[in-house]
Amino acid sequence: LKHRGVAAVAALSAEGDSAPQLRDVDQDLVLAMPMVPKGDYKTDFSKCPDNREKKTKHRSKNTPRRFPFNALVARPVTKKEIDRNPKAQAAMDAEWNRLKEKNVWDMSVVRDLKDVAWQAREKGKEIQFGWLFGICVEKNSELPLENKSRKYKGRVVFQGNRVVNQNWDVAVFQDMGNSPATMDASRACDCYGCIPTHTVQCADAEQAYIQADLKGNECWITLPPEQVPAIWKKKYPHIHSPVVRLVKALCGHPDSGSFWEEHCDIRVRAQGFEAMGVTWPSTYFHPELKLFLVIYVDDFKLSGPKHNLEKGWKLLMTDIQIDPPQPVGLFLGCVHEMGKFKLPSGKIATSMTYNMENFLIQCTERYNDLAGGNVRYKKVPTPFLVEDAKDGPAGTPAAKGPCCECPWCLHTFPPPVVHKNIHELDALKAYLAKMAKKAEDENSGPSGAKPADEGKMGKHAACILKMCLYAARMARVDLLRAITHLACLITRWTSECDRKLYRLMCYIHSSHHIRMVGWVGDENAQLQPHLFADADFAGCAATQRSTSGLHMCIRGPNTCFPISGQSKRQSCVSLSTPEAEIVAGHFALKMCGLPALDLWHV
Repeated sequence: LKHRGVAAVAALSAEGDSAPQLRDVDQDLVLAMPMVPKGDYKTDFSKCPDNREKKTKHRSKNTPRRFPFNALVARPVTKKEIDRNPKAQAAMDAEWNRLKEKNVWDMSVVRDLKDVAWQAREKGKEIQFGWLFGICVEKNSELPLENKSRKYKGRVVFQGNRVVNQNWDVAVFQDMGNSPATMDASRACDCYGCIPTHTVQCADAEQAYIQADLKGNECWITLPPEQVPAIWKKKYPHIHSPVVRLVKALCGHPDSGSFWEEHCDIRVRAQGFEAMGVTWPSTYFHPELKLFLVIYVDDFKLSGPKHNLEKGWKLLMTDIQIDPPQPVGLFLGCVHEMGKFKLPSGKIATSMTYNMENFLIQCTERYNDLAGGNVRYKKVPTPFLVEDAKDGPAGTPAAKGPCCECPWCLHTFPPPVVHKNIHELDALKAYLAKMAKKAEDENSGPSGAKPADEGKMGKHAACILKMCLYAARMARVDLLRAITHLACLITRWTSECDRKLYRLMCYIHSSHHIRMVGWVGDENAQLQPHLFADADFAGCAATQRSTSGLHMCIRGPNTCFPISGQSKRQSCVSLSTPEAEIVAGHFALKMCGLPALDLWHV
């Protein structure tokens, strides 16, 4: 992209008056969800000073070259950086040594790859051959350099896209699939931990996948040249392609996630934890200790009575290797801030603040890089451009110029054209068909027909929207409507979409300090789930389709904790507002309401 033009066009096209907003006595915007600005609100909830830090410039870039797609949490480290960075080298060496100590592969039996394949063919046995390689990442690279959570981590990975069988054909796996816990389950766990006398703790499983055995067909692996022991050349001089058998579910193997989930589920259930059901995967509850457990791959989150948490962790550590638990902090790329403040009623409530400010700043920087580097962000109150139904295809006239009205249906049409004879009509039809064919040939190319109005940010839209969508689902549900609307237009991107994307990024830049906050000030017997559903009738001016939205929260006399928020365009055009509302209500009940009954009745 050129350094000029893209941002300027989007900025000029985004001009216009904003829609009227609900404001309080101080003329501040009132948001339609439980959010407060960052500040010191521990003493009195009614007084929330805005202590946002004044940022004169963005943080320094991690590297001049960005990864071509969004990695969300970890920054990839190249081989050259590993060679010149002692910390990265130490992380890789430590990973290889840990795997060798835990006997992830059987070093006692070393065979030649061709001999193993020949023997399998002779016996009619199905086996697999794979290769290992090492990768290094910097975790939490979006945090400041001095942050202790920012560290290098080495990984030894099974190359899952390069697996063959004894006949050198592509290997076929069981493809069982795995089901980690959802974001809604994570927030439900936080809500349960904010109840008085309760708390929340997190812990990581130590090299989770290799705690499970690799089942199914035998898998023989080839080590990288630098990791092949030097003694093998003297001990096995007749072996040209040494392979060893993989015995643990190493990360990267297509079935490793399923084997780990099965391994973890059996051991968690054996300690008295009960699964919540198929609608809440990897979510458990201990009926005796009253503990709520959520497992996302190797991340464990446990909430419940403070005096029972230690007992719960001891039960989990009986058969699963887990690091020492820590108070809730960074979980799934979102900073969880637990605190207390005083409600207007005078009661003290426990709050959970979801902070993704650094990640949202990274999203705006990413957009700035892809748009040319000269983007000037405006301060806007909403992520939407001002739209009018009369400007859409359904509201514009069918034709311009003279028209006539039908006396029966009262619709307007272009005036009829009277031809002298049938030959003149046939000649006109042939001419129009010829011109249409010519236009089709001119617009078609190697990649097919191209739209007349093609936006300049179309090829980068998926990358930008993916990052923003993750933050929206995790901590900023007020962004969902704008992001999901643009996501539906990726394959037919226009300059109007460029303006909408620019407006969205301006809103994110103006509001990245906003936090989603939930608080609990009541006992669990006073809490109830509340589900809200709504629809905007014919909200899409181009297709006249409505959008269904839902918001679920836990409410009480002194409680408001957000659990879920979704926005989805309806699949058909509703003919009336009641019809759109009924479709939205069905969507909310099906996607959130009925599954919530399985969880909160426990």
